[in-house]
Amino acid sequence: MRDRLKRLRAKAQSETPDAGAALAACWSAWFSRYGDRERHDKSILAGYWPLASELDPRPVMLRSDLPLSLPVVTDRDQALEFRCWGEGEPLEAGIAGTLEPLVHAQTVRPDILLVPGLAFDDDGYRLGYGGGYYDRTLTRLRTSGKVLAIGVCYEVQRVDRVPRGEFDVPVDLILTPEAVVNTPR
Repeated sequence: MRDRLKRLRAKAQSETPDAGAALAACWSAWFSRYGDRERHDKSILAGYWPLASELDPRPVMLRSDLPLSLPVVTDRDQALEFRCWGEGEPLEAGIAGTLEPLVHAQTVRPDILLVPGLAFDDDGYRLGYGGGYYDRTLTRLRTSGKVLAIGVCYEVQRVDRVPRGEFDVPVDLILTPEAVVNTPR
């Protein structure tokens, strides 16, 4: 399934060169209509620095006008930590191979979380990379308050059903360049 999804994602990338802009426009339209502006004006948005084949969420992040943060892997068996980040600020390679804010950046608790994945189903479950980082993170964030978790993917990465395990945690919405999908969560 992973190889098939990688091929589909590569095809989507080649056919959608402005996917980031389309993603940001789709999010802005949805948020202006349905978002709780009063609540979210005080929110911190956590995005991610995309790996090579992931849909780039940075246009959404930069267009949001919210304080931004990026995930940091502090230990392979722990939930993610989030550090403040702003456009143009330096990043460093983390232990999981992703780019992260520098160690002296302020640690924060995000209220809105953009979540990458290989595939998402309409129930909000995702096929990740097998590390369990986002499942542990969503569990921790939801036990300490509200968080809006948004899966980010190309439309071709939406599938009928992803395999689910005992510790898998669904997202609240799925954001593609074409649509925002509400999940039953």
